[in-house]
Amino acid sequence: MRHALCLALLVLSLAGCRNPNAPSPEVKAQAAQSETPQVRDYYAEGGTTLWTDAQGATAAADAFLQRLCASSAEGLDPSAYRLDDLAALRDSLAALDSTDAASQDRLLARFEVTATEAFVRFAHDLGRGRVDRDALGASWHLQGDTLVEARALAALRDHGLAAALDSLSQHGNGYEPLRQALLRYRRAEAAGGWPTVSTQTDTAGLRRRLAAEGDLDTMTAAPLANGIRAFQQRHGLNATGTVNDSTLHALNVPLAERIATMEANLERLRWMPSSFGPTYVVVNIPDFYLQAFENNRRVMEMAVIVGGEANRTPAFADTMRYLAFAPYWNVPPSIASRELAGRSAASYRRRGYEVLRGNTVVSASLATRANLASGRIRLRQKPGPTNSLGQVKFMFPNAHNIYLHDTPADQLFARQNRALSHGCIRLSRPADLALWALGPNGGWDSTRVDSAMNGSRELRVNLTRTIPVFLVYQTAWVDEAGRVQFRDDLYGHDRRLLAALYANGSRPTAAQAVPTTAADSPVVPDSLAEAPPLAAAPDTLPTTRRSSAVPVCQRLSAR
Repeated sequence: MRHALCLALLVLSLAGCRNPNAPSPEVKAQAAQSETPQVRDYYAEGGTTLWTDAQGATAAADAFLQRLCASSAEGLDPSAYRLDDLAALRDSLAALDSTDAASQDRLLARFEVTATEAFVRFAHDLGRGRVDRDALGASWHLQGDTLVEARALAALRDHGLAAALDSLSQHGNGYEPLRQALLRYRRAEAAGGWPTVSTQTDTAGLRRRLAAEGDLDTMTAAPLANGIRAFQQRHGLNATGTVNDSTLHALNVPLAERIATMEANLERLRWMPSSFGPTYVVVNIPDFYLQAFENNRRVMEMAVIVGGEANRTPAFADTMRYLAFAPYWNVPPSIASRELAGRSAASYRRRGYEVLRGNTVVSASLATRANLASGRIRLRQKPGPTNSLGQVKFMFPNAHNIYLHDTPADQLFARQNRALSHGCIRLSRPADLALWALGPNGGWDSTRVDSAMNGSRELRVNLTRTIPVFLVYQTAWVDEAGRVQFRDDLYGHDRRLLAALYANGSRPTAAQAVPTTAADSPVVPDSLAEAPPLAAAPDTLPTTRRSSAVPVCQRLSAR
């Protein structure tokens, strides 16, 4: 039987039978000229056709083009995926005389390869981001999926378009809620935007503006102060319930700028791992807050202090491995030479500093700016209540020399803007974080933690359970209650990223061309979707030109 089967297959191959999805010689020739390496490799290594058959473009091709049209809903630009070329080729195939086999083969090959090139670009942009984050100098060191294109092509070949698109949409960490919020805000923009508030006493304008985003329920007699507080909380402002200058400014940020901020943050989420795992610590730098999660449940949050403009805290990930109670502070040469050089011996002694050459205490007179800058002489602050690191530090060893630590300057946590450190993260509740981190070690309670923090000698405690730590930069996200949160662009990373996203002069704006489906239409306050038509707010983005893909998508939707 086995020999008979082999003989039958041999006869069929000699008779010219082949896999109907095998690429034609024209497809292979077209693919060999592609500037996209993944496309060349795919067809050269025996990849099957993905978008065409003997009759022309397949239903998968049409579905893919529709998906590209909807890509603006994720802050992507549909015109980046050769939609004009694909639509023109699709039309040429439909109009071609069926007896012209040679022309049909050439057109099919061009459509097949062009669509695959578009798919690879789309997979890259959706799975890894549109711009080169390293070129932005944005202090971003979180690593996402580096093999997304190859995996998406394999899923497309083996399981079809739906599976491939699903594989590209597996972004966690709040991506989908923010994508849905972006769609809602785009629809509000298309409906005319939202009202402005002329002054702090413009009560009528304030009510309309707060209702536009759902901060004030106009169907009840809710006090205006409640809506103001809700708005302030969503924007990281002091929730006083009264309109001051910063609140008035936030109320009048143009809707176009809020949309741009959401696009920038969706892009950054595409740079990140799709999941942080079940147990981790995350610090959102512009939010000035830390959150701890265990078994996918938030168990703690606290205010933090992050790096100032001159000492920006970078975004990166590493693993917390140990705690140091009653720590020494080995002052970095840059800080020592710039801020602590040339003090008297009494001044150093009063603040707990030692002047060292190697590990030997030497005269304070040697603590000159030049000696400290070169590292020949160093400063070390002894454990104690005045130590700049406070009474405990949380170590996740990294190339940036960043860690979490206590601080004696507790009064600074009352500030709204807490970008005040030299780059490390200062904690408002260090004892609580220590108790949680040490839980799996056993034998640690609040009394023992307090005793270790107040010890006279540094005590290192290795963690039985190491904990991933993520420092991120998110200025827009959707919280657990479904509210869109915004924060100031602390370090200007949004502005640099948006300049790169819009470098080609186009801003994705195709809200009216995006197919509206049940999945894209969550229940939202009517006030947001039905904002009264007003004059368009000034568009301060780097571009105003609409995407050229809009007419193509309208034609595709009409089919």
